[in-house]
Amino acid sequence: MNVASGEYFKANPNNFGEPVSGGNLGMIPEWLKTHLHPGNGQPDPARTLLQFFPELVQQHERAVIPRGEKIAPSDAVNHLESIFSKPYQEQEVEFLEVESISVSEADLEQIVAIVAATASPPASFAAIRNSRKWGEEKKSVLSLLKECLITID
Repeated sequence: MNVASGEYFKANPNNFGEPVSGGNLGMIPEWLKTHLHPGNGQPDPARTLLQFFPELVQQHERAVIPRGEKIAPSDAVNHLESIFSKPYQEQEVEFLEVESISVSEADLEQIVAIVAATASPPASFAAIRNSRKWGEEKKSVLSLLKECLITID
């Protein structure tokens, strides 16, 4: 809901302030926008309705945590804080030289054959790699990636 305009809509899951296309549900009538929210000055339909139904007004007492009492035990809080404060440790990673991987003409032709036989193109990388046409020898991700790049070029 856009509080300022009173417009109801199905919200975009990535940005709740924007409606999805065709997601408009309607508008709040003007007579429900007479009272304003004291915090932001925007029309507040709930406060307007409370003028018509005063029996729904509730007076809540402020929740008070007694002095010295905590919501969670201190050891649980300390444990969670220690998890977030652990320093990041970089690990040594070995990189393979892509040039060291040999590419055969037969493999390039096999990639083209797999893509051509796909029922609903385009073929995903996983579909090419997991194709039964490779037989017993499943291609490594790195070598197949290099072969796909060569095929595209």
